[in-house]
Amino acid sequence: MVFLGNNAYGLQAAAEVYFGTKVADLTLAQAGFLAGLVRAPSTFDPIRRPEQARRRYRQVLERFVETGLMTKEESIATFDSFVIPESAGSVPLQSTNRSYFTEMVRDYLLNKSNILGVTYQDRFNALYRGGITIHATIDAEAQAKAERAAQENLPATAMGIQSSLVSVDNSSGAVRALVGGPGFEPGRNEVNLALRRRQTGSTSKLFVLTAALEAGAQPKDLIDGTMPCTFPNPGLPSEPFKLTQGVSKGVTTLEEHTWLSINCAYARLAQIVGLNRVVNATYRMSSSVYLTRDNFKIQPYASFSTGANEMSAFDMASATQTIANSGVHHEPYFIEKIEGPTGVLFQHQPNPQLVLTKQVADTQIDILKKTLTLGTARRTPLEGGRPSAGKTGTQDENTNAWFVGSTKQLTTAVWVGDPKGYTPMVNVPEFRRDGVPRVTGGTYPARIWKAFMDQAHVGLPALDWDIPVAPQRNPMRLYLPGVDCTAQLVAGKLPRAATGTVNTVVPTSTTSTTTTTLAPTTTVATVPGAPVVPGITVPATTVPVGPVVRIVDPGTTIAPTDLNPLTPIVGVDPMNTYIYDCVKGIPPTVRVVE
Repeated sequence: MVFLGNNAYGLQAAAEVYFGTKVADLTLAQAGFLAGLVRAPSTFDPIRRPEQARRRYRQVLERFVETGLMTKEESIATFDSFVIPESAGSVPLQSTNRSYFTEMVRDYLLNKSNILGVTYQDRFNALYRGGITIHATIDAEAQAKAERAAQENLPATAMGIQSSLVSVDNSSGAVRALVGGPGFEPGRNEVNLALRRRQTGSTSKLFVLTAALEAGAQPKDLIDGTMPCTFPNPGLPSEPFKLTQGVSKGVTTLEEHTWLSINCAYARLAQIVGLNRVVNATYRMSSSVYLTRDNFKIQPYASFSTGANEMSAFDMASATQTIANSGVHHEPYFIEKIEGPTGVLFQHQPNPQLVLTKQVADTQIDILKKTLTLGTARRTPLEGGRPSAGKTGTQDENTNAWFVGSTKQLTTAVWVGDPKGYTPMVNVPEFRRDGVPRVTGGTYPARIWKAFMDQAHVGLPALDWDIPVAPQRNPMRLYLPGVDCTAQLVAGKLPRAATGTVNTVVPTSTTSTTTTTLAPTTTVATVPGAPVVPGITVPATTVPVGPVVRIVDPGTTIAPTDLNPLTPIVGVDPMNTYIYDCVKGIPPTVRVVE
């Protein structure tokens, strides 16, 4: 783009700066003056060097005569009447309705891409003076429905609790709706909450589940979610990660722990899988111009699965789109095309990336469907039973509440919280009157999500995902070496509390496990202080024996340096291996043999 002095890049900018008009409205005399600046815009600067500019303009008019654009008389008259610009001007800006979305587009074109030029000045001039037309991905009807859903399903509060929403097209990544707050007001409400990162609560379990499924876990695998629980803290070994409040659930299936959002189960699972592998999965699934390894650091916290890392609604929609789109990730985008005076300057080009196998994605969707039928969002299924899947999230002390969910067509993430800080949303007067004493992901976020998704899908077919391939092995018990210790069953039967409900898929070979039958132990009971009568034997009392086990080495956790997503996780046969708390040891009801 040619420089014409006084921060004017290109003819449109120069027309505004020197003559306060659009390039299409320039007269021949004005156009000639601008043409004369091209060779040396600083030397012929009319504002700083008017005499040099006038001499240069005379040369241009003489050239007009030589080429037949003017007669000699016309050139003289033009030169005598032409007024050299003495100050920079501008064209009155076209009135526009600024919004969170338009500000996001502006920031992207000026600061996050080179679409409009290599330098900031190039980009600024092209955006404001280049005569360009930007075609965005936003669906006007969907946008109106999103804003209405947020406004009608979150009561206004004196505290200023707000919401954000991002909805993307699963098949392309195109952003179809974005709610950045209660309404954009210059100088008052300009922060786009859809891009602002907050702790995610249990929605981060999506990434842990993904990494576990990649490493071979199955929905019916068993894991313990008993509260309270304590786990190592790799970042701060002197301060173990402890969970003491929340829902407690004993040994049950991975899928049930997911739809009930059991923290102790998922804190354990994250370390079984490997925290660094969970972080890697997060980057792969949620990649966008706003989230890369270079511009945002995701930490392998022990508290990862309870939402220690901060992410935005944009990030969460980006990640969940990957799952809903059979493992194919499209970076969310919001500019479809840019046209300029010379034609198309930019056209979005799809760049799909297969970051998860279809089997992993389909399996995860199948688990997450139950969140809306059996789990924490069971009160907000979509209208007409439309197939959908999702995950709630509630941060400690109810400071952030989330719901992110999908249909086959759209993925939408909703956040609710106080944009000014991490304020507990407990006993908020306006919410209490609405029947919500504690804001969780299953309350306002899920309600906003449902209200928008129901309306956004009017007229769309009720599509469903493929049923995942059936498991090829029996469920195994997942455990964390170092926290969970192991013992091999020698005789008897392990209690249901230790095994959970095992759903046999492959018949168990009768020779796969060898147990030894031990004779019951007997004790001779005597009454304290009773006389001993020779020749009379006190009847023996048989004490029932529980399972008999032999302690075995539990192995080790996955190495932090192992980032291969396919490295298998640790698991054992739940019917023949007893898992117990290494700190508490084996209870007296279980007999140990060497």
